[in-house]
Amino acid sequence: MTDVNYIFLLSLTIIVIGYILKKLNIISEENGKTIAKVVFNVTLPALILNVIISIEITPSLGLITLISILYCIPILVLAFTLFRNYPKEIKGLIFMAVIGFNVGHFAYPLIEGIWNEEGLKYIAMFDIGNAMVIFVICYILGLIYSPNNEFQDKKELAKNILFKLL
Repeated sequence: MTDVNYIFLLSLTIIVIGYILKKLNIISEENGKTIAKVVFNVTLPALILNVIISIEITPSLGLITLISILYCIPILVLAFTLFRNYPKEIKGLIFMAVIGFNVGHFAYPLIEGIWNEEGLKYIAMFDIGNAMVIFVICYILGLIYSPNNEFQDKKELAKNILFKLL
């Protein structure tokens, strides 16, 4: 068995064990939320920071981050075109869903297993751009298309968005 298969099977085994523990009521939903908080708020950020501080930023690595950010523009234009007749709230959800990537959950362990530290630096740089897209562009789209958006005036909406982003 190759290293790639081993890493994939290890990841899959962890997922299956978690699923079985949940089905047998050994781990409750509340336990799962706590574990998820630790993984998403401590483990993954620590892994990303560990990778980022250990690499030398080069123009090609910066280009990967830029590509990640620029990817959202044609995808957003396509989504605007395809879903222009949908209700406002549905459009907002679709726009927010299509422009980002979910690379942290499963990709990092697989990439580390396949390409080691070298692969992690590339995915981390890509994920930096992805984070900018998700935490800035998706957030703006969420504010604009939210059913709770009470702003009719575009200037007021723009001020509100800028205030919330800051």
